[in-house]
Amino acid sequence: MIAVLAALGCTAEVDCGTIAVPALKLKLTDDVSGAAVCDAKVVIRAETHDLTEEVSAGPDCIYSGAHQHTGSFSITVSAPGYITTAVEHIDVINDAFNCHPVTRALALELMPL
Repeated sequence: MIAVLAALGCTAEVDCGTIAVPALKLKLTDDVSGAAVCDAKVVIRAETHDLTEEVSAGPDCIYSGAHQHTGSFSITVSAPGYITTAVEHIDVINDAFNCHPVTRALALELMPL
């Protein structure tokens, strides 16, 4: 409704709430077995501003981070018994109300050594 009003030239305050939305969510699996990898070291780095964050897996074995940040990110993943993997230039934008990032969900298959 607010978006419709804005399109008609009306202004309204948007309540963004107090939740912190992750810019990135990452699921890691073994490339051979397909098993979840929950003990990796995942480092998220912003390419467009000063943010470096090491994240751990949650109870669901999903890694999430860069809460309330947008821009371009890189991720480096290292885990015992696997080749270190990196992904660069992951772009995250704001939602339509400019409140929260639109979470990018990624799935990476780690190659065993």
